[in-house]
Amino acid sequence: MKHIQLLPDWMYHTIEESFTCQFTSVTRSGTPVALPVFLNHFDPDTGTLIISSPAAVKRVENVRQHPEVAMLFSQVGVGKGESPHVLLVQGRAEVDDTDLEHGWKRYFAGWARRQPSARETVPKMRQMWPGYVQRAIIRVQPTRFLGWPEGDMQRTPEAVEVHGATSENQRPPALSRRPLRGRVTESDVMIVWTDELIAQIGSYSRAALSYMGESGYPVTLPLPFTFDRLEHHFTFPMPAQPPAISSEAEGSTSITLLRYDQQRANEAYLLFYGQLARHDDTWSFTPTRVVHRSLERREQKKEFQR
Repeated sequence: MKHIQLLPDWMYHTIEESFTCQFTSVTRSGTPVALPVFLNHFDPDTGTLIISSPAAVKRVENVRQHPEVAMLFSQVGVGKGESPHVLLVQGRAEVDDTDLEHGWKRYFAGWARRQPSARETVPKMRQMWPGYVQRAIIRVQPTRFLGWPEGDMQRTPEAVEVHGATSENQRPPALSRRPLRGRVTESDVMIVWTDELIAQIGSYSRAALSYMGESGYPVTLPLPFTFDRLEHHFTFPMPAQPPAISSEAEGSTSITLLRYDQQRANEAYLLFYGQLARHDDTWSFTPTRVVHRSLERREQKKEFQR
């Protein structure tokens, strides 16, 4: 197994002390989507990061179809001891589904260290939702670490390239040659802007903006946001030097609104698909579709029951 070069201490600390991270996979339509997960294991010598995921969820199929992924480590809001830094890891992922029943348990200790309540809740989930414990392992081999010390997105990020991590025959094809199928059309862009949805948006404290970078890897950045209740669009301050967005994918972006849910000891989220535009030193995001977690869970349960 190839070893990576030494990372700055603060990057190791950011990974090891993380509560959740945002795992970004790319959908069949070419849109990157970031959702919170618990890191199960990190090998500091090889750089390999491991998570587990119910085998039937879309994330697993996304990785199979598009192995270029990203993982964002940033503040969640759990309190003392949390790293103040921001770290984006881009890499190639592979799915191991050879032992859905037991394979992921080898790495469960890392999950439980971050979420101690998982030792009680996971056995309960086996009874309520059997597919939840039929879990695939996803291993990510990093190709690049991009970090902002102290979470200062207005400074030049520190980059560590993993030499030799991607061979020529593994290199992501240019996005211009990869058709972005399934773009949102006028027939299915309708969002019903109810008072409930607008109030729900106001309950979230931060956002993760995801887009496709020129390198062929997804990019996810943690940003504060403002929401225009009349025009129904989001505004974000642009980082000083963000990874370049692919011109072929400007219409395929998403944002994940996030907040720490103390009762569940997990992150609550609200996902929007939409279009990103630049205005001087800000980004504007116009939503076209919303995914409620409650609806997503119902759909996942249907998949498990088939």
